[in-house]
Amino acid sequence: VPRDKLAGLLTSMEVVQERMRTDASQLAVGYRDSAVVSEHRGGASTRAFAHGPLPGQRAPDGDLMDPQDGAEVTLFDLLRGPTHALVFFAGIAMEDGDERARDTVLAALPGDLVRDLRLILITTGDEPLPTTWDGIRVVDNDAALHRRYGADSACLYLIRPDGYVGYRAQPLDAASTLAYFNTIMVQA
Repeated sequence: VPRDKLAGLLTSMEVVQERMRTDASQLAVGYRDSAVVSEHRGGASTRAFAHGPLPGQRAPDGDLMDPQDGAEVTLFDLLRGPTHALVFFAGIAMEDGDERARDTVLAALPGDLVRDLRLILITTGDEPLPTTWDGIRVVDNDAALHRRYGADSACLYLIRPDGYVGYRAQPLDAASTLAYFNTIMVQA
């Protein structure tokens, strides 16, 4: 009987309840050591990127805006469904060549793969829509999501349908991104 009282006391504590919710929802699960997650951090990679979500970790959500009609939307709203999402962050400080780098990454990937991906571009303001962009574009007005993802400069994240990061790259690098997709397509 004392054991039942102790269990009742422990489960009434907020910290225990929060741990039970996290465990039950499996949000604390990670796949960091999985062979199907990877990243590319090149010489131009920033210190902030090191603190963004790592491959194998759950992708964080954040508030965004549809530039067409001003409607509020969250990243998770855009990720819903059975499709992998290739999410490009324009970077807090867009630089010349970022659009060309995005185009180079997309051109390096097989066309049927690109058609099967949900393409999302997250910008921080009034940047013009890229001339060759064929995906969703949303705005991160206060750059909060950029900061959560360590996207002070252009980067990309592949987010799996289960909401976990499969791959990330900064700077944008076509060869590394193609190599990652070739690896997971062979292992699948």
